[in-house]
Amino acid sequence: MISFIETHDILYKAQYGFRKSRSTQHAILDIVNSVQSDMDKGLFSCGIFIDLKKAFDTVNHDILSKQQHYGLRSIISEWFASYLSNCRQTIEISGTASEQQSIDCGGPQVSVLSPLQFLIYMNDIQFSFTKFSYFLFADDTNILYADKHLRSLKSLVNSELAKVYEWLTANGLALNIKKSNYFIFCPRRKVLIYKRKILLHDKAKQSQSSLECKDYVKYLGILLDKNLTFKNHIDHITIKISKTAGMISKLRDFLPKKYFYKFTIV
Repeated sequence: MISFIETHDILYKAQYGFRKSRSTQHAILDIVNSVQSDMDKGLFSCGIFIDLKKAFDTVNHDILSKQQHYGLRSIISEWFASYLSNCRQTIEISGTASEQQSIDCGGPQVSVLSPLQFLIYMNDIQFSFTKFSYFLFADDTNILYADKHLRSLKSLVNSELAKVYEWLTANGLALNIKKSNYFIFCPRRKVLIYKRKILLHDKAKQSQSSLECKDYVKYLGILLDKNLTFKNHIDHITIKISKTAGMISKLRDFLPKKYFYKFTIV
C-alpha cells in the first residue's frame, strides 16, 4: 500500500507525519522558509494552528471509503472493510465488564495501518480551500496565508476558514477551539498595531467562535515568535539546560567519577 501511494504521489506534499524520509524538522523548516519568504516581501503572514479532538479515534469507517478515489479498490478495499467491520469493544472496571458495543469510528491503536488510514482520511482537506497553504504532521495542522494589509488578511482568512470548518464537520472531525489558535508573523520594519479577530463560523448551529491570538506559539516542539527571531525558544532551552546543569552540579560529589565526561572547550 505504501509503495502504491508513494509511486502514484497520492498524499499531499506537505504531509510530514508517518512518512519515510520526513520528520518534524522538515515540517518546521518548510513553514519557516515560507513565512520568511513572505516577510522578505513585506507581507503579514497569518498562521492558524488547529487542534483536533481525538482525531485518530474519530475516523469514520464509512467516510474512509474515500480511499477508493485514490485507486485503493477491489480486493484491497474489501480487505479494509473486512478489517474494520464487526469490531467491538468493552470496558472493564474492578472486574465488572460493560456490554460490548460496535465500533464505527477509529481503528486499533496498535495497528500499523491506523496512521496510514488517517493520512488518507485527511488528504483531501487541501481541496476545502484555495487561498491557504497548509502543513500537516498527522493531525497537527498549520494553515498559512500572507497579505500586504491586515484588513484584507483578516477578511479572507475568516472566509476561507469557514470552508475548512465545513470540511471538518462533513468528515466527522471535531475542532478543539480552546487549543486552536492563530498568530501573526510581522515583517521587522512593520508594526502590528492591533490584533485582528479570527472567527470560526458554524452554519449548522448558527454560531461562531473566536480563536485565541498568541504572542508566540509552540508548534512541533519549536516556539515561533512574530519576527522569527526564535528568542522565546532559545530562552526556553536555556532555562531547561540551566536546571539540568544545576542538578548535575549538585550530584557531582555523590557519583563516581566514571559517570562524568571531561570536555575541552576550544
